[in-house]
Amino acid sequence: QYQEHDGYFRMGEEEGRLFSRAVECTAFTTNIQTHGDVRQAFEMSEETKQIYRLYTKLHMKLMPFIQKYSKVACETGVPVVRHPVLEHPSDENVYNIETEFYFGDALLVAPIFADHTYEREVYLPEGKWLDLLNGTEIDGGKSVRVQANIAQIPLYLKCGSEDFDALKAVFEGEEWSAVKAWN
Repeated sequence: QYQEHDGYFRMGEEEGRLFSRAVECTAFTTNIQTHGDVRQAFEMSEETKQIYRLYTKLHMKLMPFIQKYSKVACETGVPVVRHPVLEHPSDENVYNIETEFYFGDALLVAPIFADHTYEREVYLPEGKWLDLLNGTEIDGGKSVRVQANIAQIPLYLKCGSEDFDALKAVFEGEEWSAVKAWN
């Protein structure tokens, strides 16, 4: 997978996809992380570097929310990254969810982990949700099928939530616009 290049190794295509998906996911946690053996920017393909730049900038724009939700976690014990059952304990459909999580109480994150996978099913709990990839409002209480290319992660903003307007403004910014427009 790794290719030697002038005395060091470059990230192969498969490792680049894994790295990109990991960065997309961890951008919505308290600590953005890199995964895999290759972690230096000079080892990445140009596409992987661009994705990494977008998500690290987006993570920085989310810092006020990370700090707010971290304070809540310290005061109440409710974590920043939450399983949907913490937000919807009476919804039996959330109990078996393994690959969706909340960032705070307003943003539902549905990462794609499988290689060469560009769509997935996402369960949206009751309420109204703003699909941040396509800008449509969706009624919850059901599963939806969503497509997301290598630079995209399915995200849903809970309409009417306390942080709706502030988070929506973040996702109207330059970084998320570039993610949505990615080919």
